[in-house]
Amino acid sequence: MIEINLLPQDLHKESRSPGEGTAFTLSLRLLAAISAAGLLFVFFLNVFFFFAITSKKAQLSVLEQKWEQMLPAMKEFEQKKKILESFSRDSRTVAALSAARINWSDKLERLAVVVPPGVWFNALTCSDKGIILEASVFSPGEEMELLNRFISGLKEDAVFSAAFFGIELGAVNRETAGGYEIMNFLVNAPLQRTARK
Repeated sequence: MIEINLLPQDLHKESRSPGEGTAFTLSLRLLAAISAAGLLFVFFLNVFFFFAITSKKAQLSVLEQKWEQMLPAMKEFEQKKKILESFSRDSRTVAALSAARINWSDKLERLAVVVPPGVWFNALTCSDKGIILEASVFSPGEEMELLNRFISGLKEDAVFSAAFFGIELGAVNRETAGGYEIMNFLVNAPLQRTARK
C-alpha cells in the first residue's frame, strides 16, 4: 500500500514500522484482558465469600436455636446427675459403715452415759471417715474442766473408743447466748477401716 502525505515535512508524523503499532496494541489488549480477568476473579471471590458467610450465619442461627431448645433438658439432666451423685455418695457411706460392722446404738448409748451435766450435743455426723460431734458446754468457770472430763471419759470408755483411731478435741470457741457465755467444741473420732465391732 502506498501512502502519500501532502503535508509539509515538519508536520509529518513519524513513520512507524508496521509491526510496532500492532505489538503495542496487542500488549495493551493483553493487559486489559488480564486486568478484566483479575477484576472478575476478585468479584466472584467476593460473591463466594458473601454466600459462604451468609451460609455460616444461617448455620450458626440454627445451632443457637437448637442450643436454646436443649438448655432446659441439660439443666434437668445436671440436677438429676447431682441427685444421683448424692444418692451414690450416701450409699457408699452406708456401705462403708455397714462393712465396719459397728453397733452404733451401743456407741450412742455410751455417749449418753459419759456426757456430764452442763454439756449438750448440737449435732452428730457419721460418715465412712468417722464421727464428728458438735457440742456445747455451760458451767461458769468450769467449762474446761467439764470438757476435759468428757473427752477423757470418751477415750477411757472401751465400748465407745473401739473401732476409732482416736478421739480428738477439734475447734473450740466461745459465744454469748441469752447473756450467758457458752463454749462450743468439736470432737473428731476417725474410723478404723478394719473395725469389726
